[in-house]
Amino acid sequence: MKDECTHPGTIEQMSYHCGKILPAESGAAISYIHEGIRLQNYEIFRHRNADTKNLLRHKKLYLVLDLDHTLLNSTGLRAMTSKEEHLKSQTDSLQDVSKGSLFMVNSVHMMTKLRPFVRTFQKEASEMFELFIDTMGDRAYALEMVELLDPQREYLSGRVISRDDRTQKNKKDLDIFLGHESAVLILDDTEEYRRYVDVAGLYSEETLDLDIKNFPKVVKIQSSEIFFDLIYPVHETEAYIQVWQTNKENLIVMERYFFFASSCCQFRFNCKSLAELKRDESETGGALATVLKVLKKIHNMFFDELKDNLVDRDVRQSWPPVASTSTCVYI
Repeated sequence: MKDECTHPGTIEQMSYHCGKILPAESGAAISYIHEGIRLQNYEIFRHRNADTKNLLRHKKLYLVLDLDHTLLNSTGLRAMTSKEEHLKSQTDSLQDVSKGSLFMVNSVHMMTKLRPFVRTFQKEASEMFELFIDTMGDRAYALEMVELLDPQREYLSGRVISRDDRTQKNKKDLDIFLGHESAVLILDDTEEYRRYVDVAGLYSEETLDLDIKNFPKVVKIQSSEIFFDLIYPVHETEAYIQVWQTNKENLIVMERYFFFASSCCQFRFNCKSLAELKRDESETGGALATVLKVLKKIHNMFFDELKDNLVDRDVRQSWPPVASTSTCVYI
């Protein structure tokens, strides 16, 4: 007698093992892998085991990357200040985005500035990690941004988790991520609750604080000087989301990248933007260049210094044992 199918997963409600049509809500939606796919918990666990073991054999870990204020900064075209208007004549061509960093994205009515060093960061990080994007933006926006970040689809193709893919729209966590948390690092500018107002920043001279003893498992860049000059209107509409509340030990907190003035309103800072100041982070001394050094240390400690069997190791135990400080340079 044939064993009855347990329906480990479905695509558009059809069991991919036996072809039976099942209820719409059968299993958890993993739509970032494939539109319409749903997996049972035991099948998610099986995939996590298999994928993680395979990744470790290639001496890699997972790196989950936030988009906005971590890898880039976007602003609505109508939200640009008079001191930022000059940028509209300085945008790079969308025909060859690999050579540019400032783009007019008409499909989403935005201008986007890539963070300095982001292309080198992706290339070097991809040698140690399998890269994923995880953003609270919607899927259409996320895919537009990935086209700018990775036009040749070398590093991020097919690995984008957006707000539309979540089990809870206002919560960012690893619940649908098909990799074990013990092999995951997260790079994000927010660690707990994020409050959004309806417009987007902060300009600061900052330093990277690797004080692991005082802030366990978190690499945090702290502001040392803030330039307050302009006052921007802030509207009353706000939304709250939970960010990595259940995954704090996997998190590396980045300094927010605020190139555009609208970001100041989003986070209620009264300050000049980098664009208004006609400045930017440097390629070699900015936040991404600095955090790449941290990632290399963690990767080295995980694979070369921990003594457990490879599958039993936990990246959350691989943080640098001593504090160090590096200055983030602006030009």
